Amino acid sequence: MFMDASVRARVEGLVAEACIELFSAYGHDLAPATDVLEFQDDLVLSAVIGFSGGGLRGTCLVATNQGLLRSSCPVFCRARDWVGEIANQLIGRMKNKLRVYDVSLSLNVPRLIAGTNLEELDKGIRYRFSCDYGAIAATLDVLIAPGFVLKQRDAEEALIQEGDFTLL
Repeated sequence: MFMDASVRARVEGLVAEACIELFSAYGHDLAPATDVLEFQDDLVLSAVIGFSGGGLRGTCLVATNQGLLRSSCPVFCRARDWVGEIANQLIGRMKNKLRVYDVSLSLNVPRLIAGTNLEELDKGIRYRFSCDYGAIAATLDVLIAPGFVLKQRDAEEALIQEGDFTLL
């Protein structure tokens, strides 16, 4: 059972796990980067998605360069569209990981942001990764309700796997 500061640490740690797993599915091995990210091109594309439910509420942000977006997109697509989809898939993986704790999230649609100055954005970024094609940053800004507890559910209950199609 996770409570208080350990809830925040566990919930925020899920974003790093989910990001590594997501890009691994597209053939990219992400390595942690500790410094301010040096993007290989000037344009940084970002997407942010709001979420709420089960005592949690906040935003998930993904920021990356066009090189990494182009190399990870399985079909030809616009980089701006793909960064929104990457953010969607990242928060979807987070949502699935939180279901282990009986937490169900409602999600908003991604909002896209493009620019060349990452300095202000970087102050809030908690997880930075790099690979051969560029860099990616992900952050989870979450508000946790007082008394909220993460309690792992029984292992017998089947969870939805990434890529599975379900009707709710």
